[in-house]
Amino acid sequence: LHVYGAGNYEDTPLARLLPFELVKEKKTQLVNRFKVQATPQGLSHPVMQLEGDPARNARVWAEMPWVEGGNALAAVKPGASLLMVHPTLHTGKFGPRPVAAAWSCGRGRVFSTALDGTWHWRLARTTDTDYHRRYWGLLMRWLARDPRMAQAIGALVAETLQPEVGHPATFSIAVRNEEGLPADDATVDFTLRSPDGTTLAAHAISDPVVAGRYAAVFLSTCSGEYSIKVVVNTHTKQTKTEELKYYVAPQRQEFLQTRPDNKALASLAQASGGTLAPLRKASTLQLPAQSSARKSAAVTIALWRTPGLLAALVLCLGLEWLLRKRRGLA
Repeated sequence: LHVYGAGNYEDTPLARLLPFELVKEKKTQLVNRFKVQATPQGLSHPVMQLEGDPARNARVWAEMPWVEGGNALAAVKPGASLLMVHPTLHTGKFGPRPVAAAWSCGRGRVFSTALDGTWHWRLARTTDTDYHRRYWGLLMRWLARDPRMAQAIGALVAETLQPEVGHPATFSIAVRNEEGLPADDATVDFTLRSPDGTTLAAHAISDPVVAGRYAAVFLSTCSGEYSIKVVVNTHTKQTKTEELKYYVAPQRQEFLQTRPDNKALASLAQASGGTLAPLRKASTLQLPAQSSARKSAAVTIALWRTPGLLAALVLCLGLEWLLRKRRGLA
């Protein structure tokens, strides 16, 4: 319990790593049970993805059981992601009291929570799914991160999953400096070679929205196997060259915007004895009238001309007589 403000963490090296602003205040503990409230930013964070569907994920968080309480915190630092807040308690200056936050610090990631008793999410759950276990699993995966992401220059990534002719394909690579922070001063050049031998080149700059991301977009003009190469040079003289091959499929436009073939439909109607008419005249079409005349025919079978049928008939009559005699009915 003696952590954060209650543990006098302010102005310590540990406080500089935490995503919370530690300020000294009289209230140090949240002593009553409460249900956490996920923030809009939190619902989009990897740690909070208890369900793949966004609507279902938000519903799951709204229905999570209570926690015992926690530590009182005032606000999060600029650049940190506020994941969960107290549903009713507010600070006069910063708004709802934060109870969980995360951010990137140096080469690593930091997650900090003020919650006490998250085990209630498992023991008091009303569903078969153990969201408590899933939550902590997601948290550990996010903190550990992909080892490849720790490299100064990341891997070349094809962001367009199914490239096709006539549509742009996006490729990107992440670059970081020696402190693990996004680098915006690298020199990144992309070269694309198409199946017909055409070569295209593009010079990329750091993405203003996602720092350290360098991307290039190419328009595919024909189907087949493409090859893209990227050359990265950083100000610390680090160099990386990577090549990626990918396949561009033919255009699917004809399947997305289908149009009727009137000639083929007319031939089908003629062959099947039907009528071809536009959809707007569907209400005027009628089924062909059925003939009210009924025909009946009598078929006479001579038993002596069908010895098999005659034998079966005699056998059935004999069996019936024996059964009736056995029961005293004959």
